Amino acid sequence: MIQFFKISLASAYLETVSFFRVKESFFFSFVFPVFIFVLFGTIWGDSYSYYIPFLLSGVIGMTIASDAMFSIGPVIRLYHTNNVIKFLRNLPMNILSHFFGMLLSRILALGLAIFLVSTTAALIFKFRPSMSECSFYMVGSILGVMLFSFLGLFLSSFSNRQSGRGFINLLFFVMIFLSGCFYPVQRLPVFLQHIAQFLPLTHLLEFIRQDTRVIWYLIGWILLFMILFYFVFYKKQILR
Repeated sequence: MIQFFKISLASAYLETVSFFRVKESFFFSFVFPVFIFVLFGTIWGDSYSYYIPFLLSGVIGMTIASDAMFSIGPVIRLYHTNNVIKFLRNLPMNILSHFFGMLLSRILALGLAIFLVSTTAALIFKFRPSMSECSFYMVGSILGVMLFSFLGLFLSSFSNRQSGRGFINLLFFVMIFLSGCFYPVQRLPVFLQHIAQFLPLTHLLEFIRQDTRVIWYLIGWILLFMILFYFVFYKKQILR
């Protein structure tokens, strides 16, 4: 067990170093969320007192979904295509320790992203999240990384690389505009509100906004995408 965590930490370190070397990943994980937060906060933050904390949690949820869906699922698919997984399986270590390290790397990156956006909220809009709010942000990050990582894996596994990424892009943009990232779901037309209730990001945002009743929805989403990933990814023998 100790060896497992040592390998996972080493893998997380290597993944984090590699992540910071990719300018595109750095931009969309840190610069873009801050930009979106400042943009929407400047437009509507002065008109509605509740909007800045609402927007902060929405941008955090958007960043969690984006980071997990695009940084894990497609990467593991690429590992398979390039036979990296076969190479890892021949090493004297548990391959799961490497994947656990990937998850840990994403959680650490999200922690930094949350810190940057929260600091921006304090400096520009004079809003400082409470310890309770910060704890929900971090727990939501852990649950969200698990949820959207398996969702990204599922979408990447049953199609070729380009179409898989297209599915991920489509679902991501549908979620950020219908799940309540930038405005309350209740302001949508009724039929779109019904659609929003079937999107996992909706329940993640409700949890981040301290609605603990949706925890079972999040656990259900995680289990659902784990099972779907198993049947599609393994039953089709993508991993040998």
